[in-house]
Amino acid sequence: MTILRQCQSEFTQAKNVVQQKRFVFRDRLRQYNNQIKQNDSISINLCYSNINAMIATEQSDELRVSFIDRDPSDVLQAEMRSKTAEFDYQEM
Repeated sequence: MTILRQCQSEFTQAKNVVQQKRFVFRDRLRQYNNQIKQNDSISINLCYSNINAMIATEQSDELRVSFIDRDPSDVLQAEMRSKTAEFDYQEM
């Protein structure tokens, strides 16, 4: 019976530790996904999205990708991939 009690005790302790961590995680997730806001305030998700959009616009407004060949047989593939990347950039 002592082994059974030890197992039950360890299970209870582990459950309590994990339960506390889950509570903290769920609380953080709830705060992050909170879409309820006052009419006179700005959502933090909107601020985050705007900051990321501004950084992307400022730092990557031009095509910075070019493919190079590793050996002479890859020249055609590298050129085609570079052209495809340029086409994708122009279309976006």
